[in-house]
Amino acid sequence: MSDYWLFCEVSEGVFPNECAVVAETAEGKIFSLFVDKNFVKNPDAFGENYIRVQAVKLENDLFHVSLPADPFETVQNIRVKHSQISQIEGKAA
Repeated sequence: MSDYWLFCEVSEGVFPNECAVVAETAEGKIFSLFVDKNFVKNPDAFGENYIRVQAVKLENDLFHVSLPADPFETVQNIRVKHSQISQIEGKAA
């Protein structure tokens, strides 16, 4: 599995060490979750941001990824469009 950044919206979490995240699946469904700040690219920047996910499988233009925590609306393993993610610098795909 490889680590990637998934585009999302980030806001302040309930606890000091977490962020609230809202993102979208490949099918256009919105989901939300709380993640530890260690999974956020810029943990002190609210608004447009990225969270670290693990890509499990590439299928056509879709990535099957594992989220760092369980979202409220769906399962932890979701599909996202290639355009929603970017490779973490310094890591091989």
